Amino acid sequence: LPSVAAMRVPYAALALVSLASAQVEQLGDGSFSGYLIDLYCWDLPDSIALDGADLKTSPDRHTVHCMRDIQSCRDNGFAVLDRSANAEQYSIKYRLDAEGNAKALAYVDSTSKTADVVVTLRGNFKDGTASNVEIVDYEPPSSGDDGGDAAAPAPSKAPVSSGRAPEASLVAHFVLMAVSWGALLPWGVALAARARGVPGVEQGAWFKAHRALQTVGWVLQLLGFAAAVIYAETVTAHFVTAHTWVGIATVALGTL
Repeated sequence: LPSVAAMRVPYAALALVSLASAQVEQLGDGSFSGYLIDLYCWDLPDSIALDGADLKTSPDRHTVHCMRDIQSCRDNGFAVLDRSANAEQYSIKYRLDAEGNAKALAYVDSTSKTADVVVTLRGNFKDGTASNVEIVDYEPPSSGDDGGDAAAPAPSKAPVSSGRAPEASLVAHFVLMAVSWGALLPWGVALAARARGVPGVEQGAWFKAHRALQTVGWVLQLLGFAAAVIYAETVTAHFVTAHTWVGIATVALGTL
């Protein structure tokens, strides 16, 4: 956040207002900065998005994955949110027109962010619709900015530019599945195929090792599947990608 002391008095007052409201319209240059969201999730009951984010209170939790990878979210358009100084919830400030929706899709397809998607719109704003827009990453004013018509009050918190750390459930899913399907289960199959009748090895030893590896591998794959379910429940959505369906089929076959 820029230092209040570094701003001229009128902009200091505006900055204090911005601390109470998350994103506010920028001054002079005709741009607007706010949280980018998809309208499909906004129109869900209570505006609770498919990824679990409450868009009216915590739009920073709305994920790029939800906006980018779920077809219903891609197809239903985009908007930016605003929250006035005395309001407890966010509301739609501007909906994008068809051209703006196409640019929003291009933005979410290319951004490195994973959530907390604050953007700046430059274009024409009328009757709650933004048209002929340019969509860019929001950048807070520098602390040395001494004002001017193009200066903007700082948002209450800056956006995450490189994305948050991976969710623990996603990391657990990766590790458990890698150990299960990348090591234990193939190793157990290899023992069954190659270790029978090896000279000097106790009769049936291969089967004991095979059974132990397959059992542990099977348990780990179930735990990995559970971690994926938790990740989908808390961060993204169920049954929306090919990976999901291939994973379900793989776990089912591995269990059989």
